[in-house]
Amino acid sequence: MVPLYTAVLTTEEYGVSDMVQTTAHLLYPVLTCMISEAVLRFCFLKDIDPSQVLSVGIRITIIGSVINIILGVSFLYVPFFFSLGPYVLFIPVMFIGHSLSQLFHKFARGIGKVKVSATAGLMGTGLVVSLNLLFLLVFKLGILGYLLSYTFCEYVTAGYMALSCKSAISKTQRGIPGLQSQMLKYSIPLVPNSLSWWALSSVNRYIMLAYIGVSAVGIYSATLRIPSILTVLCDIFAQAWLLSALKNYESDETKAFINAMHGRYFAVVIIMTSVFIILAKPIAVILLSGEFSDYWYVTPFLFISVFWGAMVGFLGSVFSAERKNTMQFVSTIFGAVVSIVFTVLFLKKYGVIIVAIATMLGYFMIWLVRRLAVNKYLRLSLGTIISIMQGLVLIVESYFVCISMYYWAAVCIAVLFFLNIKRVWPVITFALNESKGYLNRILFNHGKTDN
Repeated sequence: MVPLYTAVLTTEEYGVSDMVQTTAHLLYPVLTCMISEAVLRFCFLKDIDPSQVLSVGIRITIIGSVINIILGVSFLYVPFFFSLGPYVLFIPVMFIGHSLSQLFHKFARGIGKVKVSATAGLMGTGLVVSLNLLFLLVFKLGILGYLLSYTFCEYVTAGYMALSCKSAISKTQRGIPGLQSQMLKYSIPLVPNSLSWWALSSVNRYIMLAYIGVSAVGIYSATLRIPSILTVLCDIFAQAWLLSALKNYESDETKAFINAMHGRYFAVVIIMTSVFIILAKPIAVILLSGEFSDYWYVTPFLFISVFWGAMVGFLGSVFSAERKNTMQFVSTIFGAVVSIVFTVLFLKKYGVIIVAIATMLGYFMIWLVRRLAVNKYLRLSLGTIISIMQGLVLIVESYFVCISMYYWAAVCIAVLFFLNIKRVWPVITFALNESKGYLNRILFNHGKTDN
């Protein structure tokens, strides 16, 4: 949908819509106390009625929504939000829809109706696409149509899940004493960690809004969607094996497996990142339109942010297995502070690209803190220094791409491939063998059916 957005929305309109969504999502963990996470966890407890768990979740969500409505109206009189105009009123509207949608997603999963949650996700995607086409191309509603599409999607999916889970909601006469306090005791500690990730990924947009205007926010938000291609690929790799590996974390075999996979995961992701960097301009030209495409040179550094973010996620899973969540929070705060300070110091002078570099630097600092700390629990064969050196090669490649020296950028890719050939080759051969076996099974079964 990015080509559509950048074709029909101006940089100012895209910036306004992004700030509305970002603010609504910022207030979500604070005002709901992350109660949806407690709903998921407590639905698994056999001695507690899921309907009582959901009742607590709805109660906290209603309280948070009332507070959000008051805040949304008050934002009309705050000078900082004047550039958002009347669209600031969408903040509480989107907040309520997002909160209800998240609440019922977690509830559906908690009572074992995973298909309902998955169907709601597919339904939401279809609605967003359809309504965007209708509101932006047919009715030409501009930013209003964009915001209405996402808002309507949240409410419809929440309603669908509520109706689908209706049979699991019994009418209990009395609530369980102390259940709300137990759930809040579980969920409130999750709020700081959620906010720390928000500080790293989104607070720079508020700095841009204050320093260089809403148009810059729109440009950055549009370019930020391009590296999500790499994010999806990284998530596929991570989810494919990491969860099963950590189930038996204490065994020596599992730790050896994690060590081996760390090197292979690093090798695969860094090579994918280097390839996407050299393709950054053509990808941006295809996906972005008008003034948005002029800022394609921001995307290489955002791809590097995704790379370090993938490594951060890998190490974070190790800390989760060790039940050392404090380290995850501390490292994220450290990276966020570094990113914010860098942005404040250089944004006015160098513009939007500084935010991309600051984000990259923030993710790198989180990785560095976690990489040094993880040695206490797990010795990884891929050293910190060699990892940093390869990260520097990505930066050099990005510089060559930005000045159109693609020959030297290709040399950087070759260097990274050479350094990681031993780690990436088993992955390549495994993928080729699996693909060959899959094709053989299809052909064999097809021929057997024909006979």
